[in-house]
Amino acid sequence: MTTTPKGPDPRCGEWHNRAMMADAVVVNSRGEILLIKRAQNPFAKRWALPGGFLDEDETLEETAAREAFEETNVRVCSPRLIGLFDDPRRDPDQKVTVAYAFRVKGSEKARITDPNEVLGVRWVHPSKLSEYQLAFDHADIIARYLANRPVHANVLQRIKDLLSCLKHRR
Repeated sequence: MTTTPKGPDPRCGEWHNRAMMADAVVVNSRGEILLIKRAQNPFAKRWALPGGFLDEDETLEETAAREAFEETNVRVCSPRLIGLFDDPRRDPDQKVTVAYAFRVKGSEKARITDPNEVLGVRWVHPSKLSEYQLAFDHADIIARYLANRPVHANVLQRIKDLLSCLKHRR
């Protein structure tokens, strides 16, 4: 890894600050995660989470939701912070990202909205993610999401029912 010297660039006097981005782990009703196939470098033709740069007039959460819609035409709701990812090696340009998990709001029909930016969109079950070459540190982001995802109410109810049955067997 090359390091950027501290302080302003001697050629232009500008500081080298790391850019802020946001990524979205969008999950549908079947527990699948929405991926995009990147059209541009870095990592052209690799699969990634929807995401992009923070605009001046928005929060990182709003950035993640906006990028998910702009890149896939899928609206999202119920944001949940996954974490901050700032390892300088995560991105060739050393961008910092904040990742959020979202549920789908409305239609789960994803589609390419800008072929100059996205070559494909696909819902992928977590058990199949190893078949995809993911860009950046998106495998780490998804792994953190999967390790901390909430238990669905119906699963929790089944566990309670099972415990109740076991209790009555005594």
